[in-house]
Amino acid sequence: MLFKIVLPLSMPILAVAFLMYAVGYWNSWFAASIYLRSESKYPLQLILRNILLSTKISAETMNL
Repeated sequence: MLFKIVLPLSMPILAVAFLMYAVGYWNSWFAASIYLRSESKYPLQLILRNILLSTKISAETMNL
């Protein structure tokens, strides 16, 4: 009887905890940037970050 009440009420809390963990894991590009030297082994997060930084730098230099 207790699990019939507690389990459905705790599902949103578990979902939010899982999403926070997943977003934190997705945004963990810093460790890869320290340990990996070969660009062929870069994870997707680091590739996207490099693309974002290169477009930001080129946009700033065009405005000068």
